[in-house]
Order: sequence, then structure tokens, then C-alpha cells
Amino acid sequence: MDVASSSEYDQRKHTGHVRGWPRVLGVSALTVAGAAVAVWTDHFLALGVAMLLYSAVEIGSAYVNYHHINRSQEVDDEDPPPPSVGIVMVGYRENPDYWERSLLSIRAACGATRACRLTALVACIDGDDAELDQPMKDTFDLLFAEEDATCDTIAHCHLLPHRGKRHAMVFGFRWLNERCPLPLDYVIVMDSDTYVRSPDAFDALVRCIHRDPKTACATSLLRIFNHDETLLTRIVAARYLYAFLIERGALSAWGCMTCCSGPFSIYRASCLSEALLRDFLQQTYCDQPVGPGDDRHLTLLLLLQGHRARQTAHARAYTETPKTISRFLLQQLRWSRSFYREQTFQVGACGHQSWYLTIVTVYEWLFPLFLLLSLLPFYPFQPSIFTLVRRLVTVAVIVTVRTLALLGLYDGKLSIFYNLLVAPLFFLFLFPTRVLGACTLHMQQWVTSTRAVTARRTPTCWTTASTDSCALATTVLLWNVCLWSAVGWSLWCSLR
Repeated sequence: MDVASSSEYDQRKHTGHVRGWPRVLGVSALTVAGAAVAVWTDHFLALGVAMLLYSAVEIGSAYVNYHHINRSQEVDDEDPPPPSVGIVMVGYRENPDYWERSLLSIRAACGATRACRLTALVACIDGDDAELDQPMKDTFDLLFAEEDATCDTIAHCHLLPHRGKRHAMVFGFRWLNERCPLPLDYVIVMDSDTYVRSPDAFDALVRCIHRDPKTACATSLLRIFNHDETLLTRIVAARYLYAFLIERGALSAWGCMTCCSGPFSIYRASCLSEALLRDFLQQTYCDQPVGPGDDRHLTLLLLLQGHRARQTAHARAYTETPKTISRFLLQQLRWSRSFYREQTFQVGACGHQSWYLTIVTVYEWLFPLFLLLSLLPFYPFQPSIFTLVRRLVTVAVIVTVRTLALLGLYDGKLSIFYNLLVAPLFFLFLFPTRVLGACTLHMQQWVTSTRAVTARRTPTCWTTASTDSCALATTVLLWNVCLWSAVGWSLWCSLR
């Protein structure tokens, strides 16, 4: 990339921050002032109405996006030459069964896609240990060794020094740019545990952004393949549907979807400039290199340049979710840290995107605070169990409306109603996890163990993340003690 284009890239970043911060801080000040008046005057119902209106706009925007993406899936009558697509797979000591299933799903797509041509596949194994990492390469070489009519995609697997997922991704991007025989139009990124059941998923990702040159990236609808193992996995599976179909679908309608998920997303190759990859690779926080949060950071860097980001429900991919509460909360702790670290970039993106992104940013900042206010049974400073019940009913109504919207618009399965249990899960476990994440942004470890370690049931995950595990358990315990003590005190005062 030449100096002029690199300077233009940096200038657009600066302009985004100059425009974004006044927007976000102004809307935040108005929202906090309105909420403070509502709580102090005991008009908490006004906050509930405001959140219902926000949900209505969100659901309506998601509905518009769903039908907009439907139109993008229509096949052109002219039948133009399919664009060239490369795939970057990133893995680190994956569960062998998940790794093999993921590779088989890609192999099935080679030569079977219609809207694109899968030209090259590069697998980047983030580790070069002969005992732990070589089996992944052996499996790859075995499945893609034969070059026949059903699999003409160029496929290579590389064992890289263990430097983190970002380095592996950038290696894959650059390898495709240098070694691919055809100029690539798009790059699809997949995780090592992700699999797709139909080649249509690749076609759907390509069609999502192919007709709009301003769209630089898009993400799929991510589903959970182990959704029926425990109550927790059922709740998470329902939560994923709402997060992707409603929340990210609404952002997609405005072209400012903030996170192309690592398991299955697509990027316009021309937008992955060296200046952008440099920023992506060299992100630091408190003078420490940042590892987790790669998917959100890469998406926000593209939004900072004024590009659009979309989500399509037609491209469905399947991934794993933790089935124990301990591993799930460790995963959420990592995601919470990433979310708060990326807020400065999201604010900068607000300067180049629609006002809807500004509203969503403020909502994401203040939503945990509003939920906390709903639990405080003080009005003001007078314990009342009746006030608490009224506020909890308001929250329950909002969650029910969201769940019914998801059930009616997108998915007719009754498993959607597990989404109702997300609220108590948040109150009891996720809120303190977010607080801990916001207070420990300087900690960069991956937190959760690899699935290969989990499959062997060794205690490595607890030795490498023991500090986070202890801090998380302590935070959740203290929060629940304070929470239930306040509820008990309110009940006693009300019945006295």
C-alpha cells in the first residue's frame, strides 16, 4: 500500500473519532438525565416504555433486513461469472472430531457452490508442536490430498508458531493474496470447530455483499450444534438466535453491524488493506498486545473507514457452546473484556455510520445500569418489595415481547422460549461477569481452554486460568449475596 492511501486510511480514522465522540456523549447525557428523573420520581414505567420502543425499532429494523437479504439471494438472470473466493481457517488444538467435521463440510462445498468459486483454502494452525498440533495437519492433508474433479480447490495447511489467532488470520490473508492463482474477490474466515450443512451457506454469504460495493463484510447466522446437552446450552442457543436475527439483523439493516463472528464470516478482499491489517495486528491496550476480540475489532476497523457490514440469516453455520456454567462464564468474561476494549473504536465508527449505531452504542453502555436500577427496591431509599415486583414485571414484559417477535417472525420452534431464561441468567451471573470484565481490561489471556484439552478432561484450563476462575467465582458470589440480601431486606420491611 502506498503512502498516500495509508495517509487517507489514517485520516478517515481520525475523522471518525472527531465526529463520533460528540454524538455518543450527547446522546448518553440526554439518556442518563431522563433515566435519573424517571427513577427519582418513581416513574420507572417510563424507562420500561422507552426500552419497549427501542425493542420495537430493533425488531422492525431486523424485519427489514431479513427481507432485504431475501432480495439479495435472488439469482441474476444474466448468470455472470462467479466471483473468486478464498477460505482462511484458523485452529488451535481443536477437538479432532470437530476439526474433521469442519473440513468435511468445506470439502463438500468445493465444486458444489453456484454463486462463487472456492479457489483456495489455507488452514492456519496456531501452534507447531509436533505432538499436539501435527495431528491437525495430518487430518487436513489426508482429506485434501487427492486432486479430482470434485475438489479442485488449492488447499494448504500451515503449522505456525503459537502467536495468537490474529497472527494466524493475517498470515492466511497474506498467503491468499500472494499465492492464489486468481485475484480474489472475497475471503471467508472460519474457525476450526465450525461446520456448515449445505454449500448454500457459502453462496448466501457471497450474495449478501456481492451487489453492494459499499459492503465490506458480512456474517452468518450462527447456530449451536450441542444445543440439547444441558439447560444452559438450550438457553444459549435461544440467545444466539435473538442476538443474530434481531440485534445484529437490526444493525445490518442500517449497514453498521458491529461484529462479524469468527466462526463464519466473509470479507471483501480489496478492503483488507495492509494499513488495516497493520492496525488489526498491532492493537494494544495498556501497552500490551491484544489477542481476544479479533472478530469485533476487524469489523470495527472496516466501519471506521465508512464501509458497511451486514448479517444474513440464509448462511447458517454451527459451532459449540460451553455446557458447564464455569466454562461459559469464563467465555463471557473474555467477551466482556473485548467488548469494553473495543468501545473507543465503535465510537469512532459512529462518526461514519448512521445515527442508529450511536443509539445502539449508548444502549449497550447503559443497559446493564438500567437492569440494575430495576432490581433496586428503593424509592428513593425506602425498601419496597412491591416496587421491586412492579419493576421485574416490566422487565419480564419486555423479554416476552422480544421472544414472541423472534418466534413469530423467524423461528416457529418452541425452544425459542428458553430465551425467557436469559434475564435471570443475566441478573444472577452475567451482570457480575460484565463488571469484572470492565474492571480487568488489562488482562489479555484467552481464559478458556482449548476444546482438545476439554475433550481429554485434563485440568489444564484451571491451571492456566485459575486467577480468572477464582476472581469470577468470588465476584458472582458477592453479587448474589448482596442481591438476595437486598431482596430479603425489602421483603421484611414491606411486611413489617
